[in-house]
Amino acid sequence: MSIMTSFVLKKALLIIPSLVALSVIVFFLSKIAPGDQVQMFMAVRGSQTDRLSYHQQQKVYSEVYEELGLNKALFYISIKPAYFPDTLYKVIPASKKNVMKAWLRHDQDWEWIQLVFENHEALIGAADFFNDPELAFILTQIKTIHATADLQKARQLAIDLKNSTENNAVNVPHKTRELLSNYFINFLHDQKKTQRITSVFPTLHWHGLNNQYHQWLSKAIRLDFGISLTDGQPVSKKISMAFIWTLSYVIFAYLLSLFLAISLGLYTAYHQNKWQDKLISTSGFVLYAVPLFWLGTLAIVFLTTDIYGKWLHIFPDIGVGSAYESMIWIEKLGEGLPHLILPALLLGMHGAASAIRLVRNTAIVELKADYIVTARAKGISESRMVFRHLLPNTLLPITTALIGGFPGALAGSVVIEVIFNIPGMGRLLFDSIRQMDWPVVFAMVMLLGVFTFIIYLLGDILYARINPKIKYQSA
Repeated sequence: MSIMTSFVLKKALLIIPSLVALSVIVFFLSKIAPGDQVQMFMAVRGSQTDRLSYHQQQKVYSEVYEELGLNKALFYISIKPAYFPDTLYKVIPASKKNVMKAWLRHDQDWEWIQLVFENHEALIGAADFFNDPELAFILTQIKTIHATADLQKARQLAIDLKNSTENNAVNVPHKTRELLSNYFINFLHDQKKTQRITSVFPTLHWHGLNNQYHQWLSKAIRLDFGISLTDGQPVSKKISMAFIWTLSYVIFAYLLSLFLAISLGLYTAYHQNKWQDKLISTSGFVLYAVPLFWLGTLAIVFLTTDIYGKWLHIFPDIGVGSAYESMIWIEKLGEGLPHLILPALLLGMHGAASAIRLVRNTAIVELKADYIVTARAKGISESRMVFRHLLPNTLLPITTALIGGFPGALAGSVVIEVIFNIPGMGRLLFDSIRQMDWPVVFAMVMLLGVFTFIIYLLGDILYARINPKIKYQSA
């Protein structure tokens, strides 16, 4: 095995634990995201449950819940207090499960909590058939009680409801009256808090491979991230098209940034403290200091319209032209690329503004180094000295800067894409967060994380190639 191959393998193996950690973090973040994933999924499908009875609604909800695999354990293992049942993850929906957990921590009696919730379900199912406003009020209060995580507060609400129904002599049908009576008896009787010595110790449960994380990871490896909760499209399809749009202008912007940074950085280093250096450095500072959103807005107003003169209408309008969904991606790019020139120019110049200073300072130091003095003493031409000796060492800091910023750029410049109406990664992420389209958001986070690791691996290889001081064995 060659030294180069060994170097790459070592770097690649170091990525694996990081990718596993990233996948775990992204998965658990997706589980604490706001909103009811099942309800959102049902809305995308167009499921209408308003006219169904309570029990029918619960049946439909449970079917979708199981279809999404939410009735499985979260991870391979779980660590819970001893008084927590091993099958708590099967409780549907998540809001009910969270209330049960809170009550368990207070009371530690799973059988009693199950009984109370069974009474609650039966009561709501019975009350679902009545239209009496007073019964509707009771139903609302019962739902409020079982949405209250604080058990003491929930019991006080139950006491208030019991007193209210008894004092006002509400006309409750006989069957519902029995259910209501059983509910109050079971919920409000003096419950002795169970305190076992073993209950203070956590227990470890092994759930095997049949868990939500394993299911999610298996699909993610196949680039299957489910469907979008806004339009029902496959998440991978939405991300892939957005990625192509972003990549199409980011590549040009980075090449432009690299060209300007190297050429102008070396030029100012050779003309240190002269008017050329001062002019370019000052212009770079000003350009970097101007907010990108303001720069983009000015460019749109002055360079994409003829408001201030037809001769200023240099670039096409914002957006991506007349590209539409039925086109294949190459046709979309052909239609949209002319509209991406201006945002790419702005992004490239804005990125070069800081990189020019970096190259300039590095080149000034290198021009005073012994190897440059020796090369000049040997009569080596200035152009050869620059490209064979000065440029490789000057590239080191800018390579580090560009490699570090490239994954972020591929995530999409939210400012540029929103202002110029580009359907890229930044715009997609912005819209998905605003619309709570979490499958798209967390799929993008995961893919961008993977891409970042790959870019840094390529950066390490490139850095070792252009820096003669670095040996592969030292990695």
